[in-house]
Amino acid sequence: MNPGSSSVAPNGETQPNGAPSGAPVGVRSNRILDLVFRWRYALHVLIYSAAFAISWIGPQGAHAQRVWLALPEAASNYLSQDLHSAILATTGLVFFSAFAGAFLRTWGAAYLGANLVVDSAQSAPTIIVDGPYRFLRNPLYLGTIFHTLAISVLMSWAGAAFAIVGVVGLQTVLISAEERFLLFRWKEPYRAYLCRTPRFLPRLSGPASTHKTKAQWPAALAGEIYMWGVAITFVALGANYNATLILQGLLVSLGLSIVVRGLLSKR
Repeated sequence: MNPGSSSVAPNGETQPNGAPSGAPVGVRSNRILDLVFRWRYALHVLIYSAAFAISWIGPQGAHAQRVWLALPEAASNYLSQDLHSAILATTGLVFFSAFAGAFLRTWGAAYLGANLVVDSAQSAPTIIVDGPYRFLRNPLYLGTIFHTLAISVLMSWAGAAFAIVGVVGLQTVLISAEERFLLFRWKEPYRAYLCRTPRFLPRLSGPASTHKTKAQWPAALAGEIYMWGVAITFVALGANYNATLILQGLLVSLGLSIVVRGLLSKR
């Protein structure tokens, strides 16, 4: 349940006028957007928790049908598709979404810096244009959306809709905050990057790598251990189609992620 940041590199200081680090003197940041960015992890957790609560506390409670099985049934009924084939197709999409989310977030964190991914302040001493940032501006946020699509199959229709709309809406707000900040900081160089690099849908070919940013793969993998734990949980337990069992695996992954992050922060 990890959000992220766009193509900025770490700094983390603030200027005397209250603007984020890198913002020109005299430019005051939007306090609401700053608060949303600072509390983005808590907001994601709140959205996911509310979505699962909607799914479990609804009229049918824990017996409500989950999207994982409801979607294939709907496809079978309305598209005249074989139920078994629809279930296999849905399961394949779930596995793809889980691993795509983990990969995109790890790839982005490797070039952006694992510390910046969890930083509560916006900072931008440089513009990252290597790795996934050659092809799209927000690989971390796209990875979070893929992750949300994957875990939403464990929810009811209402819970899944709440999670997807809530997370996509939050990502949009966070991206707006970051782009506003980066335009303050870098002006025309970042504006040119905005014009040539898509926000979410990656272009098929990007400019040659500058090789200015060295990928930090071990730290990125450790920082995204929750995402990989979720992907592995789906593959290991997905054959049972047991939402409660898989959710327990997600919680174990989250706990392991917290422990690993705590250990890394002490190093």
